[in-house]
Amino acid sequence: VKVLEIFKADIDIRERLRRFYDAALDIYTTGDTAPRGCFAVMTVASDAIADPEISALMRENFVELDDAFGWCFRTAVTRGELPETIDIPTLSQLASATLNMLSIRSRAGVPRAELEAFVQKAVGLLSQSPA
Repeated sequence: VKVLEIFKADIDIRERLRRFYDAALDIYTTGDTAPRGCFAVMTVASDAIADPEISALMRENFVELDDAFGWCFRTAVTRGELPETIDIPTLSQLASATLNMLSIRSRAGVPRAELEAFVQKAVGLLSQSPA
């Protein structure tokens, strides 16, 4: 539900990305015994090699995530926050890759403060994308 609220909010691209990654870190850096990361990235990905159905589900998840980020970037272009010439598909994949990296590093025990510092830099780059 928190993610839906982030996508519905009338906020600029920088704040939308920051809130999205912060919500992910809330999940990724907690767990009963250790930081959990993302289930799909941390656990299911290794099963995708041998199971075509799992592989297809993961690819579908990647497309959905890229599409969600694409909506964010298209909205930012419409609002004049990003230039019309940006490469939305590539930017969306980079935003998704950032999310996956946060999952992996969270699971590895990287301190949240270090991950938050990275998020600030990543958001800056993603929200000021050159043409």
